[in-house]
Amino acid sequence: MDFQSSNLGRANLEGAYLESANLEGARLGLTQDQLTTAKLCRTTLPNGITLDPNRDCKELGIDPETGEWIGP
Repeated sequence: MDFQSSNLGRANLEGAYLESANLEGARLGLTQDQLTTAKLCRTTLPNGITLDPNRDCKELGIDPETGEWIGP
């Protein structure tokens, strides 16, 4: 998923599955708080977001290096 230039300032990302999502160019107020409950794995985060972009890979059963399914 490519969210470059998307306005995510008011988006509810609670529980969102953002595996391999590109949020690098997201604009207009995307905050770290919006991503605290989203599932992140191989996610490209915008500047200023300090969350681990691979924090949920193990839970999702995905190898963060290759993106291959490895199972839970």
